[in-house]
Amino acid sequence: MNVGLLLLAHLLVGQPSESASCGLVLEVTPLQQSVRPGQPPAATAILTNRGERSLTLVMPGDGSERGRRTPFVLWRFEPPTQLDIIGCGSITGLEQGEVFVLAPGDSRVLGSVRAAQFLRAGSYKATVAYENNPDAPFHGMPTKPHDEVELARVRASDRCIVVAAEIQVVSEGTPVWEPW
Repeated sequence: MNVGLLLLAHLLVGQPSESASCGLVLEVTPLQQSVRPGQPPAATAILTNRGERSLTLVMPGDGSERGRRTPFVLWRFEPPTQLDIIGCGSITGLEQGEVFVLAPGDSRVLGSVRAAQFLRAGSYKATVAYENNPDAPFHGMPTKPHDEVELARVRASDRCIVVAAEIQVVSEGTPVWEPW
């Protein structure tokens, strides 16, 4: 990607937004991406704790992108898209190591986060939100039982919501497939 375009995109969309409730900043990259119609966009997500206290949070897992388990990692598009990926209905069981503590000033790479929407051809403004809700039920049939100790740690984790700065997504070219 052209470095000038990256710099321009960064200037246009601004810095990552900071949540007033828990001091987290969510940064997603790339700030500009291109996908083919029928393909969901994905980004690398990094959480940084700019607050004054340590936070207990949960890594995204199978179902996070569809609101089936905490944390929810949800994409919003403008203009909106109604072409959601349905999925199979099962989720991977919660495993040890998915709950972590993020000290003030520390960052954690969440890895690749994928949208649960297909995009038609066009240009979109998108935001990605991370919501850790310790009380949210897990929906879907787990492929193996949830680790009970880790599930108790999820229930004791901190409630936080943070939204990343807007990114640009262009969907163009030959469709991967046409779900519409």
